[in-house]
Amino acid sequence: MPRRFGRMARRRGDTRRLHRPFGGEAGIGKSSLLQEFSKLQRRARVLWGACDALFTPRPLSPLHDIARQTQGALLAAVSSGANRDEIFTAALDELEKTAALVIFEDMHWADEATLDLLKYLGRRIHRTRAMLAVTYRDDEVGPRHPLRFVLGDLPRASTRRMSLLPLSEPAVARLAKRAGRPSEGLHGVTGGNPFFVTEALAGITGTVPNTVRDAVLSRAAMLSPAAREIAELVSVVPVKQSFGCWSKPPGRMRWTSRAASASEWYVTRPAPLPSGTNLPGAHSKTRFPGHACRVCTPKCLPLW
Repeated sequence: MPRRFGRMARRRGDTRRLHRPFGGEAGIGKSSLLQEFSKLQRRARVLWGACDALFTPRPLSPLHDIARQTQGALLAAVSSGANRDEIFTAALDELEKTAALVIFEDMHWADEATLDLLKYLGRRIHRTRAMLAVTYRDDEVGPRHPLRFVLGDLPRASTRRMSLLPLSEPAVARLAKRAGRPSEGLHGVTGGNPFFVTEALAGITGTVPNTVRDAVLSRAAMLSPAAREIAELVSVVPVKQSFGCWSKPPGRMRWTSRAASASEWYVTRPAPLPSGTNLPGAHSKTRFPGHACRVCTPKCLPLW
C-alpha cells in the first residue's frame, strides 16, 4: 500500500506542493501508512509532529515537535515566544528550503493556533517543496468541528483526500492464517479494524485484549453523560435482542434523535448489527461496535 501510494503520487506530480488529509477511525492504520511511506523517502526530509489529547492542549504542538527536528531559525522562533506571525513565517521559510514530507498527526485534537497554522501553510503550499500530510479521526470530526472548516478552505487544486477503509474479510482471513489462528467470526467481531484484528490475533482466543478494552473505555469516557448512558444500556442488551424494546424505556432515559446522534460514534463502529436490530432515531445503517464494547463497557458500569 505505501509503495502503491508513492507511485501514484509520483505519477500525479504530488510529491511536493501538496496537502493530503488522511481520514479514518481510530486504529484504521493512518499512522502506519505514513510511517511506511516515510521510509520510502530518499531525497526528502521527514518532519513529524502530533497533537495530543491533553486537558490543556499545547498551542502549536506539532510545530514544537518539528522545530526540534529542524533546529535553526524555526526552533529559535518557537522557543523565544515570538509572535504568531513570526512563527508562521519561520515555518513557511523552513518548508521552502528543501523537499520535505511534513506530517501533522491527530489533527482532530488540534488547538486553534494549530488550525490557523494548517490554513496558513495550506494556502501557501505551492510556494514550498513539501507534501503536508494531515491525519485525523473522521468519526470525531463532525459537521461543526473546526477542522472540517479548515479542510474545506484548503485550495482544491493542491489537495488530495484519502479515506482509509477497514480490512476486507479475505484480508482478515489471510492475517489469521499467517498468525496460525482461526479466522471464523474475526471480521464480524472487529469490523475489519486493523488494530482490533492484530490485537485479537495476538491475544487469547475468546477474550478481549487489554489494549482493546482500554481503547474502547477511553473513547466511552469522552462521551457526554446522555450518550454514555445510552452506551451503557445497549452494552448489556443481548446481541440478538430487538432494539424496538427501547422505544419507550423505563425511567428518565428516552430515545430521541438528538440522543442517538450524540452516541453516534459509539453505535457506528465497527461491526454490523444483526438483522432487524435498528435503533430508533438513528440512521438506517446503524452499526454496533461488536463484542469488544459489549465485554468492556459493562465492566465499568455503576452498581444499582
